[in-house]
Amino acid sequence: MKKSILILGIVSLMASCNKGQSLDLSTVDFNKDSKEYAIAELSPSRVEQQKGHYEIAYDKSLSESEAKDLNSNVSLTLKDNGEKVTVYHFDDQKSGSHINYHQEPLDFTFGTKIVDYNGKVSFISTSIERQKTLAFITELLKSLGKPSEIIEGRREIDAVDKNVMAGLSKVLPSAKVSTDDFGNEIYSFPETIVWAKNDVLYQLTLNPAKNDITNTLVMISKKAFKDKIVMGYHNPDQDPLLSKYVK
Repeated sequence: MKKSILILGIVSLMASCNKGQSLDLSTVDFNKDSKEYAIAELSPSRVEQQKGHYEIAYDKSLSESEAKDLNSNVSLTLKDNGEKVTVYHFDDQKSGSHINYHQEPLDFTFGTKIVDYNGKVSFISTSIERQKTLAFITELLKSLGKPSEIIEGRREIDAVDKNVMAGLSKVLPSAKVSTDDFGNEIYSFPETIVWAKNDVLYQLTLNPAKNDITNTLVMISKKAFKDKIVMGYHNPDQDPLLSKYVK
């Protein structure tokens, strides 16, 4: 009897420890079995079973070229070719309390999404707290190396706090102040940074605003991108930023 009680106690303790586990998203290996990360046990706010991949459907009354030109009568549908896709959403502080990025707390303004495709983590979209954005960029540059591409954005200087601008220019020298044809000060900043690393694409989007900089990091496997598994990244041939990296 005492032995049974002891075994039950150990099992209960193991279950309790499992529930308290956490996941550092920066350590996720897209080539490993997703079971290793036990994502379902991290208390996601929503879990969706997606049947198939995305396909763009055009109105049959129009030719495909006409529908494309009009950018209308176009819909997005799922076609099931046997793909096994599970989408995990972490939409708030409660559901995201067990996940972080390089030990930094996440910002749930836009939520975090993790996609499991055929037994492997194949997509992650997340943001860390905006006060940590400069440290976040520094960490990505350290871990991922020189960006494959930096796409510059421009904004009038009065829309950006000068301290934010100064901090960003220290991390990324391409951030600078210039003057437009009308004599207005314009702040040029790295709006999107892309890294193509082996079989994974990384896309960091920055949005400086007054006192801080919001950030969104997307990580997607080239296979999931090509196979049109993730909404928003379902048109690899026409994607304005990432298509060049899968050709």
